[in-house]
Amino acid sequence: MSKRTIYSHEDDFCQIQLLPARNWGHCAQQLGELSEFAEAHRAPGGGWTEVYMRQDEPESIASLALTVDRLGTLLASSLEPFDRVDTGYGSRRDPCEHTRAWGFDEDCAVFLEFAHDGTVQHIWLGLGGPGAEAQRSLLKALGDLGNLHPMLLVDWGWGRLFRADDGASLASYLAEREAHWSVIAEATHASKSERMARPWWKFWT
Repeated sequence: MSKRTIYSHEDDFCQIQLLPARNWGHCAQQLGELSEFAEAHRAPGGGWTEVYMRQDEPESIASLALTVDRLGTLLASSLEPFDRVDTGYGSRRDPCEHTRAWGFDEDCAVFLEFAHDGTVQHIWLGLGGPGAEAQRSLLKALGDLGNLHPMLLVDWGWGRLFRADDGASLASYLAEREAHWSVIAEATHASKSERMARPWWKFWT
């Protein structure tokens, strides 16, 4: 039986992360400042002219002293574990010795980074536009984490903030992500089909 391996791009680290719920005010303030910064530094041709550096949260996941074995058992009740986690960029792949993951694929996974003693340091999601089955499983996993200890989920890229146990709001968020990525997939497919149907000489005219 082949081993399950998942890849997490290094730029995705903690871009959609779980934190102790007491960080709510801090995250809300950071999201507001990030939105203002993005508008003030938006480049005319797309992108931004400066990079916003987020401030560290007042209370880290590490402060909860949760172990990877304890959280792994909890996550495994709704998500299948991966045997190996790789990270990197471009064509580079490096194994993550102190990171484990549970989930379906790169569109739906929960990552735990842990210290040498097994204490979890960070929790984040790999999240694209997961389908209905993956959404249900992920919602259960997030709810279980929120029931274990009050947590929040913050999506820094989309500017969203939720309680980990707010199943209704998270369900709407995941459905929105599925719809968003479906549109992108359809547009990509249409563009590829148009290119393949075009006579070769048309590419230079």
